Amino acid sequence: MITFEVAVAQNQFLPSGETEIDAIVTVRARTDGAAAIPGQRAIVLIIDVSSSMGAVPDRQIAAKAAARAAVEALPAGTLFAVIAGNHQAEAVYPPTGLARADPETREAARSAIRRLRSQGGTAMDTWLTRAREVFDQHPEATIRQAVLLTDGYNESPREELEATVSHSEGHFRCDCRGIGVDWKAEDLLLISDRLQGTSLDAPTGSDLQRDFRGLVTAAADRAASAVRLQVWVPLGAHIRYVKQVAPTIQALTGVPDPDDPQTFDFPIGDWGNEQRDYQIGIGGLQDPDDDDGDASLAGCVTIVHGGPRSGGTSATATNTATATGGEIFALWTEDASSYSVVNREVARYAGLVGYGEAVRRGVAAYSEHDLALAAEHLGRAVQLAYEAGEQKRIDQLERGLLTVIDAAAGKVRIREDVSAHNLNINELRSRWTVPIG
Repeated sequence: MITFEVAVAQNQFLPSGETEIDAIVTVRARTDGAAAIPGQRAIVLIIDVSSSMGAVPDRQIAAKAAARAAVEALPAGTLFAVIAGNHQAEAVYPPTGLARADPETREAARSAIRRLRSQGGTAMDTWLTRAREVFDQHPEATIRQAVLLTDGYNESPREELEATVSHSEGHFRCDCRGIGVDWKAEDLLLISDRLQGTSLDAPTGSDLQRDFRGLVTAAADRAASAVRLQVWVPLGAHIRYVKQVAPTIQALTGVPDPDDPQTFDFPIGDWGNEQRDYQIGIGGLQDPDDDDGDASLAGCVTIVHGGPRSGGTSATATNTATATGGEIFALWTEDASSYSVVNREVARYAGLVGYGEAVRRGVAAYSEHDLALAAEHLGRAVQLAYEAGEQKRIDQLERGLLTVIDAAAGKVRIREDVSAHNLNINELRSRWTVPIG
C-alpha cells in the first residue's frame, strides 16, 4: 500500500491583468514499509565492456566489483539480469530473460561478472534494446530498473540512440553512471532524462559499490508503477511547463486526457518512500468579472498510479490518490505589497533551474571555444548560486573550470585548460538540486 500527499507553495496574489502564475508542488509518497512483491520488480545491470574499459585495469576492476555488489544486494525473489555492452549487447546472466534472486543465482551471476572481458566499441542503443527485450519477457514485473555504467561515449548514430530511447520511454527506468574520463554528459542525460532516472559521474572504489547497492535498494523499495502527475487547468488557461526540480531537474511532457481537454497527465515513473518537487507554470488565466475577493482555482494537481505502462504492459489496478492540498489559486489585487512578494520555494527553484541552464550554456560555449560567452553564462551561474546561498555550487565550478572575481556581480575568469571531463562533470552535477553523495 502506498499513499501520496501533495502540497503547493506559491504566492496566489496577482496584479490586475496578469495571466500567468507559478507554483512548486511537493509530492511525498509513503509505503509504510510495504513494497512491490519480489516477483513484480526487475533490475537489469548494464556494464560497459568496450575496449577502453580494459585499457585501464583499475576501471574494469571497479566496474566488476560494483556489479557484484549490486547482485549481492538484490532482495530474495527479485527478478534480475546482467548485460555486457560494447558495439552490441550480450546476456551475461542468465542466458535469456530474467533470473530470480536466491543464493544460487546470485553466485552464478557473480561468477559470470568475474569472467567479463573487454573488447569492441560502444553502441548504447543496442544495450537499451536488449534491456527492454529482457524486461518485456516478464510482463509480471511492473517495477523495472536498469542501471547503466559506461566509460565511453556512444559511437552509434545519434538518431539511432534517440529512437531507441523514445521506444523505451515508459517501459523502464534507467540510471546512468559515467566512470573514467571519456564518457559524455549528453549521452547519459539523453537516456536518464527520458527514462526518468539520474545521471552522475561515478565515484571510485567502495563508493561506487555503495552507489550501486543504493540504486538496487531504492528500486527494491518501490511500491507503485506508472505513476502520473495529473494537472487540471480551468477553461481558457493552459500549462506553460511542468518540470521536476528535485532531486534533479527534468522537463516533463504531458499527454492530454481524452475525456477532459483541461486535464493533462505527466508520467513520473515508479515510486517508493520518497519526495520529489515539481515546478508548474500556468498561463491564460482570466480575472473573473465579479469582485467578491475570493481566490479562483487556477489549477489542481492529483496523483494517479497503476494501470498499464506505455506499450500496454500490465501493472496493478488503476488507483487514483486524490491528495488534499493540490490546489493552485489565483487572486487578483491592486495591493502591490501582496502581489510583489515572491514565494521562497518558487524563488529558490527558479534560481536553481536558472543555475543549471546557465551552466549548460556555459559548457556548450566553452566546447565551441567561445570563452567570452562561456564567462558570461558561467558568471551568471555563479551569481545565481551566490544569491541562493549555494556556496558548494560555486566551489564545484571553481574546481578546474573558473576563478571567481566577484560572485555577487557574476564576474569570473574562465580557465583556458579545462578538460572535457571537467565540463561533463559540471553539466551532470548542475542538474542536481539536492546534496550528492
